[in-house]
Amino acid sequence: MSSSRKYVEYAALSRAGLPAIAAAVHELEDLFPIVKSDQAARQFCGAVVGEVMRDAGHEILRPRGRVCGNLFTYGTVWTPFPVEKDVEQIIQSMSGVPRKLSAMLEGIPVRFLRIDPQKESMPVANRIVEMICNDVAFSNRVEGISGAASGDTSIDALLLALRSQDGVLNVGEFNAQFKSCREALCKNLVQRLAGTSVANASVNLTPDALRDAIRQAHDADQTLLSDLQEFVLELSFGS
Repeated sequence: MSSSRKYVEYAALSRAGLPAIAAAVHELEDLFPIVKSDQAARQFCGAVVGEVMRDAGHEILRPRGRVCGNLFTYGTVWTPFPVEKDVEQIIQSMSGVPRKLSAMLEGIPVRFLRIDPQKESMPVANRIVEMICNDVAFSNRVEGISGAASGDTSIDALLLALRSQDGVLNVGEFNAQFKSCREALCKNLVQRLAGTSVANASVNLTPDALRDAIRQAHDADQTLLSDLQEFVLELSFGS
């Protein structure tokens, strides 16, 4: 599913306005028929295709396109060709993530928002917590702060603020906290790129390394959003 040959097929379907994952349907039906009855397996397949397309520079054109056959009902439709974005556009995209995530959460039942400390089932709440942890780790990296110095403490404090006593993600609190943290992060990134922020003495990221780090953070955003979108679509179809 992740070979260069498959990418050619994914790209061809994308240029036709069809979900890229349709290119893998026949092989999956022959080799892994369990995918048909396993939601987690279908999500994994969608994530693999999404990783291939994002690595090649494609972006989501439509989150939902019809897939022929009995294996997948819907799949992501990607842009026909890779999209070139400068780092300023990427930061702008990152700043819009809280809004997109908030819209997704509105359609997810509370029973799927319980945090699993053991991370055995990887529910929605765990994926959102992962996004928060990514932001904290990325902020610390930009600021030149080691995880041992403040990362774990910051994450623990944020998690306590985001969940209620019964361990269910507090959506309203999460939206407010995440929006505030992401706004501060993006503002800091813009200032650092412009050379107008006061650099921490321990920061050793060169401008090129900072740009690469921003692109990596953006890729992590898109991966998590894509995974959650797949989950939301599964719920919608199931209902």
